[in-house]
Amino acid sequence: MEICFIYVTSLHFLITLICCADVGIKGIALKNAQFYIQNKDFSCLDGSNVIPYSYINDDYCDCLDASDEPGTSACPNGTFYCVNVGHKPLTLPSSRVNDGICDCCDGSDEWRKSEITQYCENTCQMLGNAAKEEAKKIELIFVKGFEIRTKLVIKGKQLKTDKQHKIVELQSKERVAQDSKNEAQHNKEIAEKIEKITIKKYGLIPIGQKSNNEKSKDEIEVADVFNTIDINKNNKIEKEEMNSFITFDLYKDSLIPQDDINYFMDDKKELTYVEFSTISWNRLKLMIFNDKSTFPIQDKSVKAKPSNVFSKQNASFKRFHKSLYDEIKSIFNEAENARKSFEEAGKRLRVIQKELYDIKEFLKKDYGPDDEFAILYEKCFEFHDTQYIYKLCLFSHVTQQSKTDKSFISLGTWKSWNNLPKYNKMLYDKGEDCWNGPQRSTEVHLSCGLIPSFISVSEPNRCKYVMEFILPAACTRLQNIRHSEAIELEHDPQEL
Repeated sequence: MEICFIYVTSLHFLITLICCADVGIKGIALKNAQFYIQNKDFSCLDGSNVIPYSYINDDYCDCLDASDEPGTSACPNGTFYCVNVGHKPLTLPSSRVNDGICDCCDGSDEWRKSEITQYCENTCQMLGNAAKEEAKKIELIFVKGFEIRTKLVIKGKQLKTDKQHKIVELQSKERVAQDSKNEAQHNKEIAEKIEKITIKKYGLIPIGQKSNNEKSKDEIEVADVFNTIDINKNNKIEKEEMNSFITFDLYKDSLIPQDDINYFMDDKKELTYVEFSTISWNRLKLMIFNDKSTFPIQDKSVKAKPSNVFSKQNASFKRFHKSLYDEIKSIFNEAENARKSFEEAGKRLRVIQKELYDIKEFLKKDYGPDDEFAILYEKCFEFHDTQYIYKLCLFSHVTQQSKTDKSFISLGTWKSWNNLPKYNKMLYDKGEDCWNGPQRSTEVHLSCGLIPSFISVSEPNRCKYVMEFILPAACTRLQNIRHSEAIELEHDPQEL
């Protein structure tokens, strides 16, 4: 009862004020009508002067704030208030009053023209009806958008929960992967130690690890051997050419095992000089001791004269025993496999660590008061104009791509929300530097819409971009209240 009494009393007071005020004065707002009382001296709203009531709207500016001339153009700083009953009220600069152009839909700004109703057609009701229909459409979009937003909130919270659980799982996998990498590293070090001992024992140090003098000498020897085996001089070693050399006849039965040929040629049909020097040379040296000698040729389908290719000495060369040859091959294979295992273990660990890093980066960001924006993390959208393709990846980065040369320019990376607690402006900064200017940055303005999409892109200031973007996550209750207030229409004071 007490609340009802206060409401009735307030309404009665408002009606009393309106009845006492001269609402017939042109150009005053409803809220200021109480200060314009008939036959009573008028006090300027800024307190600068007190004038007789008859001085109001007399085309002479008596008040510094122009409040005595609300319906004329006498004061340069004056304003005219269009009531626009049936539609939204409007405030005009005084210079547009009685200028022969109908700015108010009710025609009140041209009040000194004869027969106002004929001079300015009153279109307020028609415009008001159209505005109400548009408001209903917007309201419907909001209602549907808010329903979608509610679902996004549920999905966003679930996504964050899943990510948090994933961290625990990945941390366990990381420990296992780290142990596996450590074990692989230990095995690699042992295998490489044995490999180094074997290389040193039999003089199989790779060319790249020798001193300059040794390198030069060994390269000459490699070239001599390559040219000797390359019987047809096509700068390649082929399998048929390998069959001509008794060096590969380990059992002295004039039969060279195909597996040995394949191993020497690294399972290739032919070898270039680079492949021979980097792959096959050390494998060939496994077949002889450090005492280098001639490299004889069998008299088979391809004939060539014997050639001294290892040194100028004529002592006969010695071969490894086949079992020793296989043993050394095995040592090299084990070392290579150990290196591959270590590399693969490292890759597996890095993949897990990268996923962990990405999840932690995701969880650092603010996705709105209800996590309604979380499901849109790193989702990308494009906007095309005549020159560029703009790409916005939410909570990540913004780019501009030229349609002519396809070049990319960074317009900023995610920094923060720019107007908390409203969550409708995003800031992306630290983009590429402008020529003789600042770093590029982008502010993304979010508003309610049913489908996430670009509306526009502009550059109001040099290197400062503004993007308009709609999405359901921006359909908040606060926005609905503001919208309802915006479309509320004022009533004609005389109707009260």
